Amino acid sequence: MLLGRKCGVRLEPPALVVVYYDTTTRKLRERIMPVRMGLFGPTSQAVNLIAQDFKIRHQQILELVPESTLERMLRIIVAHLEGEPLEAILQKEQQKKKSEEIGQEKNKNEKKKNEKKKAAQEEEDMDTDLEMDDAEIPLDKIDSGDDSFW
Repeated sequence: MLLGRKCGVRLEPPALVVVYYDTTTRKLRERIMPVRMGLFGPTSQAVNLIAQDFKIRHQQILELVPESTLERMLRIIVAHLEGEPLEAILQKEQQKKKSEEIGQEKNKNEKKKNEKKKAAQEEEDMDTDLEMDDAEIPLDKIDSGDDSFW
């Protein structure tokens, strides 16, 4: 069984680095997986394709790494290969991460509001149900087509 510890990148030559603990041998191991851009080219659109290729080639190790982390690491490598400075890349990634966290927080708040509205509406629906006693309305009035009752 493998337990993931760290995930990172190496820029020259481009590679994904995963540090994990192997419980069967009780050793801390490091796997360096080279990023092959030959098939896809260093473009931002290729990140998903590269991530899928990595998942296939390194399935056992990359099960430990969340897909969002894998894609973020690959975006860093691709941006570096396109010539962006590392500091600018890291700033972009942090801003993207913050905006995603804010979006997730908003979604949670909206879900809570919707649940409260739903609970209030269900409670209101229960309050508006009419209870009628059979003794109040004579049966002959209900069955007859006489509109004078209403």
